[in-house]
Amino acid sequence: MGNISDSSPHIIFKGALITKLILQENGYNTIERTTTDIDGDWCGTPPTMDYLVETVEKALSGFQESFYAKASREYAEGRSAGISIIEKNTDKEIASMDISIKPVIGSKIYYYGEMKINGVLPSEVLADKICVLSSNKLFRRMKDMIDVYALSNCVNINMSEILDICTKKGREIESFSALYSQKRMSNTHIISLGALRENQILKKCILI
Repeated sequence: MGNISDSSPHIIFKGALITKLILQENGYNTIERTTTDIDGDWCGTPPTMDYLVETVEKALSGFQESFYAKASREYAEGRSAGISIIEKNTDKEIASMDISIKPVIGSKIYYYGEMKINGVLPSEVLADKICVLSSNKLFRRMKDMIDVYALSNCVNINMSEILDICTKKGREIESFSALYSQKRMSNTHIISLGALRENQILKKCILI
């Protein structure tokens, strides 16, 4: 990921790793965020799949004797591109990337050890997660509940900025009705939901 950030300004990382880095950067260690997924957005003119694979291949410079990149899924409306990193000796996938062709509002450099990673802004992470939690398509999004709670306790919240991001990305903060009407909730869900009821950022999104 560091090599990709160094070699291409077009791929902006997002997802669980960026959430983890935001929390670490702000000294919030109460919740440990783990992930094996690599997610990103393509910033700029939509590329061909060949160019997308080529961009990832270039980032493998120095490792190309051992690994190569290939397309695993073409992108389309509502569907991200899939890129697999393959080990040459075994022909096994060692990592996969999901790259969405979506507008990117902004980015900043995060540090993972000495590695520099170009990732989306905290407000964009919050905007995406709040939209998911508020929608009627909610399905076992416990991790998003926890992430919103953790992020809103350690970063500055600008609700106008979050709403502006939603508008620019064509998304909407809905009623949260699916979240509150779930009939099957574990004790952990109930505790987290209770915490979110007192969370200042969600109070600004909906009257709870």
